[in-house]
Amino acid sequence: MNVPVEEAEDLVGKVKEKKMAELFANMEHMDIQAERRNTAEQRQRAERAEERAKREKERAEQEKERAEQERERAEQEKKRAEQEKERAEQAERMALQCIQNLMKNMSYTAETAMDMLGIPMEEREGYLAKL
Repeated sequence: MNVPVEEAEDLVGKVKEKKMAELFANMEHMDIQAERRNTAEQRQRAERAEERAKREKERAEQEKERAEQERERAEQEKKRAEQEKERAEQAERMALQCIQNLMKNMSYTAETAMDMLGIPMEEREGYLAKL
């Protein structure tokens, strides 16, 4: 029992004197069966709350995993877009270099050089601006 020493000594004295009835004289009425039911109900509530918390944690972990996968996909897409942009810029530089080489070495006009290279009409203005 977790009681002060003086109280414990008083209880022991009553037991020695066979005054057992006095031990329970100051106790409040207590329904043990009701206490057991209450304890069982509280345990069940705690278990249900624990299960809910577990499910919520699992959902949060799944959402975190989905977010991480989405972030990775976005990074891959960004990388692919950057690579595609770099390839397009490189192709444009190569086309400009070819146009300039044809103009210089073959004395072609820019229009003739672009005709020879098969550059579409809608792209020619951009190349002319960069020459």
